[in-house]
Amino acid sequence: MAEMVKIATIATGGTWGRLTAWMGEALEAGGLKVELLKAGGEVPEIALRVDSGEADISVTTTFGARAAYHGKGPYSKKLRIQGIAEVQYPLHWFVPMIRSDTGLTSFAELARKRPPLRLCLPAPDLLVAYPVKSVFKLFGVDPYVDIPRWGGKVLTDFPAVPRLVSNREADGVFRENSPLRYDVSQLCDMSFFQLTEEQARKVSEELSIQVETIKAGTYRNQQADLLALDAEGFTLFARGDLPGDQAYRIARAIDRDTRSHYLGASIFYSSRFAVRTGAPLHEGAARYYREQGYLR
Repeated sequence: MAEMVKIATIATGGTWGRLTAWMGEALEAGGLKVELLKAGGEVPEIALRVDSGEADISVTTTFGARAAYHGKGPYSKKLRIQGIAEVQYPLHWFVPMIRSDTGLTSFAELARKRPPLRLCLPAPDLLVAYPVKSVFKLFGVDPYVDIPRWGGKVLTDFPAVPRLVSNREADGVFRENSPLRYDVSQLCDMSFFQLTEEQARKVSEELSIQVETIKAGTYRNQQADLLALDAEGFTLFARGDLPGDQAYRIARAIDRDTRSHYLGASIFYSSRFAVRTGAPLHEGAARYYREQGYLR
C-alpha cells in the first residue's frame, strides 16, 4: 500500500493552486499517496497545521518558512518545521514604485503629505503583506487604515496591477513585483522609494526576510541601486518529526517525477535552487541531495 502524505493547503487558485497540484502529481508519480487538508484563512495557518502534526508537508514563501522556524512575523512561537525543497524560482522582490507624476519620492514624504493615493498592495491577511506593513510602520503609517483615511484606496487584485497602473487607475504598487512577474516601470514613468541600510536591516530582523540589492537599471528609469526585501521563492517544508525515509522520497519525487510547466521547464523547480529552503533542510532530503551531488 502506498505511503500517505498529507498536504496542508488553502482554498485558492492562481499560482498557489497550480503549484500544489504540480507537487501532488509528482508525489503520486513517485509512488506516494496524497491527501489535501484545506486550512481556513490564509497562508500563515498552513504552517500551524504542519507544526501540530495534522499535515506532513506544505508550501509557503521561503521567507515565510524562515519566519515560521524562527517565530517571527505572524508566528508567535517557533514552529517545528524543516525544509524539503525550494520549489519555485526566486526573485520575489518588494520594490516600492509610485507614478512619477505624483511628485512623491520617498516614504517620509508620503507620510508627511498624506496624499489620497490609490496603491496596489497585497491583501492584509496574506503573508506577503507583513513586509509591506513593517516598512510603512517605519514611517508611522498603517497603509490599510491610513491610505483610505487620507481619501485614497487600497487595491489588492494582483493580476490587475499592470492594467491599473497603466490606465491611471492606480498610482503605485508595493508588493512582490520582480521583473519575472510584472514590471510596471515599462508601462509608465515610475519613481522608486529607497530604504536605508538601517531600515532594511530592522525589517529583516523583525521578519527573518532577506535584503537584496537591486542594481541600477534593473527597472526602467531606476537611476541607483535599491535595497529591497526579498520573499525569495517558495519552500516545500515538513513537520519536524517527519521520518527521514519519507522526506527522502518526497525530495526524490519532486526532483525526478515533476512535469515541466508550460511556461518553462524550471519555473517551479530547479536542482540549482532545491537546497535553499527557508527552514533548515531535513536530513532525509539532504541525504537525497548529497547522493545527487546537489549538496556537499
